[in-house]
Amino acid sequence: MSPLSELAQKVRAQLTAPGAPFETVEAEINGRTVCVYRNAFPTLPALITSARTHGAKPFIRYQGETWTFDRFFAEADAVAAQLRAWGVQPGDRVAIAMRNRPEWAVVLVAAALIGAVPAPLNSFGLGEELHAALDDVAPGVFACDAERLARIEGNTRVAGCRILCVGEGDLPAGAADYRALARQAAAPAPAPALGPDDPALILFTSGATSRAKGVLSSQRAVCQALFNIDFIGALSGMTSPEAVAALMAKGLPPTTLTAVPLFHVSGLHAQLLNSLRNGRQLVFVTRWDPAQAIEVIREE
Repeated sequence: MSPLSELAQKVRAQLTAPGAPFETVEAEINGRTVCVYRNAFPTLPALITSARTHGAKPFIRYQGETWTFDRFFAEADAVAAQLRAWGVQPGDRVAIAMRNRPEWAVVLVAAALIGAVPAPLNSFGLGEELHAALDDVAPGVFACDAERLARIEGNTRVAGCRILCVGEGDLPAGAADYRALARQAAAPAPAPALGPDDPALILFTSGATSRAKGVLSSQRAVCQALFNIDFIGALSGMTSPEAVAALMAKGLPPTTLTAVPLFHVSGLHAQLLNSLRNGRQLVFVTRWDPAQAIEVIREE
């Protein structure tokens, strides 16, 4: 075994030992005994709520504008209040289809905070694909941007589904304007009564060989996955102290260029939710463009 492998095993044992930050224990889930992190949050709303402490720190940079954590949560609370007013209950689905933008994240967090199940759709999908996903999810609310709304011709084809639209210009009859709702101050929603096995999130498969399928994750599955990202970071840092020291010496706040789509785990888990939890900054671009990326990296 190489010295690096030996070091990694030693650090892993240290981090996961009883009483350690990433202590692991056995749990019985669906009749199987599995290894879980003892200290992971039990539910996604609890994890999200913990991020309110980041306050005035910058969270999302988008098209030259900075959203602090305070602003982000103010809008999330306003949207959550409207979702509740529309009758959205814990377990109900809220579909989301937009380009990467702060409002995408706000709607996801607002839905999760009231115990609803966010269902991000493939924003690259055309009308037929979006309608198929909406049919699978049967959401109570569809949050979208103007481009996605045009692709479905202003009609979700889901009975009773309300539309919340982010965008400029006139909206179709019955569609609510995100900006108008987000400006209405609201108190944080009461914590929903959820357990680790309750539904938390629906993400769609790629649909490479057939129609894309919605895959349901439990509260525990999402929270354990996010805690595992923190564990990987701790393991990497403790086994590569020189690299960590070099980064810290630059004195720059940890910042991620988010060019991958938020509807995929690489954008949602590894970037959005991980940065939300740990108080880190994200810089959103709506699509991958090398020249734009270089300019954004230079500016940031």
